[in-house]
Amino acid sequence: MSNPIKYKVFVVDDELLVRKLILQQLKNRTDLEVHAFQNGEDCVSNLHQNPDIVLLDYHLNVFDNDKMNGLDTLEAIKMQNPDTKVTMLSSQENVSIAVALLNKGASNYIVKNNVFPLQAEQSINKVISHLELKEDIRRLTEKMKRDKLLMSGYALVGLMMMLFIASTLI
Repeated sequence: MSNPIKYKVFVVDDELLVRKLILQQLKNRTDLEVHAFQNGEDCVSNLHQNPDIVLLDYHLNVFDNDKMNGLDTLEAIKMQNPDTKVTMLSSQENVSIAVALLNKGASNYIVKNNVFPLQAEQSINKVISHLELKEDIRRLTEKMKRDKLLMSGYALVGLMMMLFIASTLI
């Protein structure tokens, strides 16, 4: 029996409470492997683990200029792992910030409100659906290539049989 696919999720927020709320929301998900980081540097240094999804605080380390902020971390993630889907978390309801982050490569933007852990899980579910659809398309494309090759082989065998029959009639 094969192991079910586990999707790797990074939760990056400098607020312990936010990390705990998200981890609590995701604790029963057997299809997820969740890692939490309190700063962008720790997240970036672990990108070799190839996370599928990153939940990233926009105002990460805003009071510490020596640390990566959310935008710096987003850019580093997209540079090293362009296929990783990043959902930005922010207390800002500013549409222009959301649009700017989406233009920088974020796949979603969630405002931290009283239901944001649920919204974060919904965002993860959408990414997983997208990844599964992408994998289905890849598998079907490979099957079509194999079937086409197989059909070409059958056509060649049929042509050879026709030539053989034709040569025996002459």
